[in-house]
Amino acid sequence: MGKDLAVARAFGRGDWRKVIELETAALSEEEHKQFSYAMIGSAYENLTEFENAKENYAKALGIDGCHQDALEGLSRIYFKEKDYDNTYYYVLKGLHSVEEIDYSIPKFVKILIAIFWKITRPTKPFKEMLEETKDIDQNRNKWIKWATEFKEWYENNIQKNEEPKIH
Repeated sequence: MGKDLAVARAFGRGDWRKVIELETAALSEEEHKQFSYAMIGSAYENLTEFENAKENYAKALGIDGCHQDALEGLSRIYFKEKDYDNTYYYVLKGLHSVEEIDYSIPKFVKILIAIFWKITRPTKPFKEMLEETKDIDQNRNKWIKWATEFKEWYENNIQKNEEPKIH
C-alpha cells in the first residue's frame, strides 16, 4: 500500500520522474505489471518523452491487449505526432475495448476512493474529495467523445489530406 500511496501523491503533484522511479522499482514485485507499465507510460507522456511512453504502453498491451489506459495513451501520442493511421488503429481498439468492458466506477467505489483520499489529505473537505472522484469517469468519457470524433473524421477525410479539427 505504501508504494501506491507514494505514486498517487507523486502523480497528483505532477512529479513524473518520481512516478517513473517508484513504478520501475516496484515492477519486480508487481503481480499485474500492465498497470505499472501504463503508469510509467503516462508519466513519460506527460514529460513529452513519447518514445519512452510508447515503449511502456506497448509493454502494458503485451500483457493485456485491451488495457484501456495504454490504448488511450497511444492514441493521444500518435495524434500529437500527426500519425493518424496509428491514431485510428488505437482509437478503434480502445473504443472496441470500452464496448466490451464496463469501465464506469460504481458510486460506492467512488465513496471508498474519496474516503481513502481524505485519509491521505486530511485538510481537504470530504465533499471536494467526492467531487474529484467524478473526474475518474469524466476523463474516460472525454476520451470516448474525442475518439469517436476522431474516428468519424478519419473515416470521412483521410483521403483528403486535411488536418482534423478536433483536439
